[in-house]
Amino acid sequence: MHEPLGLQADLINAILRGHCNYYGLPGNTYSISKFHSMVVNHCRRIMSRTSQVRKVSWEEMKKLQIELRIIKCRLKIRYGEIANYAIV
Repeated sequence: MHEPLGLQADLINAILRGHCNYYGLPGNTYSISKFHSMVVNHCRRIMSRTSQVRKVSWEEMKKLQIELRIIKCRLKIRYGEIANYAIV
């Protein structure tokens, strides 16, 4: 909560990357995008709590996501490649 934004962004990216690598299977797109939204919403809430002046708006949060290079979650295994990983 009180760490510099760059360090927080690195930790958030590590969490998102690990989650997407583990759960990034075909058919799980909705859950992955929902997890990403929950993480961003949680970060915005915490940033709003640390500010004594005002809340962080969604426009500011979108700019921070671009500036800090917060990754977008995507599927690790594509739909056509799932047969290569199936164990029969």
